[in-house]
Amino acid sequence: MINKAFYINKIRKPLSMANDLILPRPGPYHVLVKVIYSGICGSQLKEIDGKRGHDKYIPHLLGHEGYGKILSIGSKVKKVKKNDYVLLSWIKGKGGQEKNLKINFKSIKINSGPITTFSNLSLISENRCFKLKKKISKRKFIPLMGCSLPTGVGIIYKGLKPKKNKSFVISGLGAVGIFSLLGIMFYKPKNIIAIESNVYKLRVVKNYFKNIKIIQATSIKNKIVEKIKSENNGELADYAIDCSGNIKSMSNCLDYIKNNGKFIFASHPDHNKKLLINPHELIKGKKILGSWGGGFKIERDYKILDYFFNKVFFKSNVKKLVKWYKLANINKAISDIKKGKVFKALLIH
Repeated sequence: MINKAFYINKIRKPLSMANDLILPRPGPYHVLVKVIYSGICGSQLKEIDGKRGHDKYIPHLLGHEGYGKILSIGSKVKKVKKNDYVLLSWIKGKGGQEKNLKINFKSIKINSGPITTFSNLSLISENRCFKLKKKISKRKFIPLMGCSLPTGVGIIYKGLKPKKNKSFVISGLGAVGIFSLLGIMFYKPKNIIAIESNVYKLRVVKNYFKNIKIIQATSIKNKIVEKIKSENNGELADYAIDCSGNIKSMSNCLDYIKNNGKFIFASHPDHNKKLLINPHELIKGKKILGSWGGGFKIERDYKILDYFFNKVFFKSNVKKLVKWYKLANINKAISDIKKGKVFKALLIH
């Protein structure tokens, strides 16, 4: 099989393609995977644009969520075997982890970490591979279980743990944002108000979710606060969730909630950007929570993840917001995400 792979060679540039990347022999904890589907995450877009700080590993492979078939395993791999179909995720699980690779390609060496998925074949560490416990008919969606779904749902289900019949403000309607909506709806909310700068996304979400109220983000915080009150019976919200990754949006969220309210985020602001808050808001009783990957551990929480994937996601309109691209068109997919044309992009290998 020709191993077509895409890698970051220069920041703020389209990904480069290696037509036939020859991988080294698997290490003891490596799993050689034929990647079938993968997903593009917002954190990778920040890497591509140099917004995660200095990247000492360039050139390097990318991708941290996917689905594939195991072709071979290293000598110390125990939890999966050849011909298993596996979920691939950046979220660490059981098993060993290999050191980073330097893969020879023409006159350069391409770095590869514990998991990369933007290629036809990939050497992935055992602790980033998860054997699926039952056959899933909607295999094309499986990469969502590796990042967007556990992060978005987990912010609510494991992090916020809200009470039912409460009001929510959610800022940012990217991949994590739309899955956070699933988590919110699980708690039968009294009110959901979505804040987003992209008019297209607001229109689509409003059409698909009739019970959601929308506010277009502006640079004037006080106007947003007043709109929240007007949409919520004159009150601020009980909970605020930021999925935008925009530091200004994150800094505003405490102003959207009541004095006993909670604000949670799992987004990655640009490197060196700092959250600015008024300490008096905390004195009044407001709380800030952070979430790493939604707090999910895939093996420990598999039943919960499976429930939201099969029983909640597939019965919702969120599945209509996923768009597929061929791996060869990955740069088009990245461009469409940046332009706000796509909520979540998955790749067909």
